[in-house]
This record gives sequence, C-alpha cells and structure tokens, in this order.
Amino acid sequence: MPLRDHLIATAVLGYAAMIILLAAAGVPLDKDATGLKGEWNDFRFSLRDTFRPAQRTLGISQRWKMFRKVSRNTGRIEIAVQIDGRWEDIFVERQEPDWRRGTFEHHRWREFANHLRGEKKRDQWKLYVPWASERAFADHPEATAVRFRVMGARIPKPETLADRGALRFDAFRKETIVER
Repeated sequence: MPLRDHLIATAVLGYAAMIILLAAAGVPLDKDATGLKGEWNDFRFSLRDTFRPAQRTLGISQRWKMFRKVSRNTGRIEIAVQIDGRWEDIFVERQEPDWRRGTFEHHRWREFANHLRGEKKRDQWKLYVPWASERAFADHPEATAVRFRVMGARIPKPETLADRGALRFDAFRKETIVER
C-alpha cells in the first residue's frame, strides 16, 4: 500500500475515532430524524476549517452529503429514438434496454446524471444532449429524431411503496428533441 493510502486510512480512522469519542462523551450528534443540527453543526464547521489544509494535502475532502435529509423527489433520464414515426426507448436509467450500458453504468456517469436530473445545472444538459444525440444517431442510423426526457417521481413512505411495488415516474420535468 502506498504511503498516501496509509495516510488517508489513518485520517479516516482518526475522524471515526473522534466521532466515537464525542458520542461517548455525550455530545449530541443527531438532534432529530431530519439530520444533524445545532451544536454538532457548529462544532463540525469549526473542525472543517481547522482540517481543510490536511484534507487538501491528503486528497480526502468529503462533502458529507450522507448526513443530510434525503430528498423525497427523484428522477430518471430517458432517451428514445424516433423510427418510422414511433418512439423507441434506447435508454431508461436503471432499467433495460441497455444502449451504451458501459457508459451509463460508470460511477462518473451516475454523479453527472444527478446534475442532469436537477434544475440547477442547465448548462450541463445543454452540453450532454448534443453529445448523446450524436452517438444515438450513429448507433441508430434509421432514426429521424432523438428525445431526451427527465421524468420525476415522489418517493412515498416505505409502507406505501411496499403496497405499490415500484416507483411511478410520471411527473414530466424536461424534454429536448433533436432532429436529424
């Protein structure tokens, strides 16, 4: 294992040990079910500024999104080609069919897709659509148009989801059609 990996592992273990010691000392780490609040956040933000140089040096900067309240809204990207006047799905995020599966299952794609599904990063959508439409037309020469959609769903409470069986992506968020 390279020295850098040892240093990162040591820093992570040290951070975990600090959390355990704070919890054992009775420092409130979680005031309610919606996430970290109050004194813990004040303490964490003061530590963040102290350890920032070490984080940059070791390459262990972490945004800690795992401690935030989880959004009840989700979405998925759908890509379809128009052939003989009919739309055929070639990619539906997290489902079949598997057009360009190697690209769309890559860990970097998943992070990028999070930005594409959101409303804040419209510039990335504008870059993505021409790139993906070029590939769709190359892989489907009979296609006359390519449609990109972001479909949304609200995540229900667990008991409702168990009864229903699956999420329904029926809330239309945005659509772009590129014609050949």
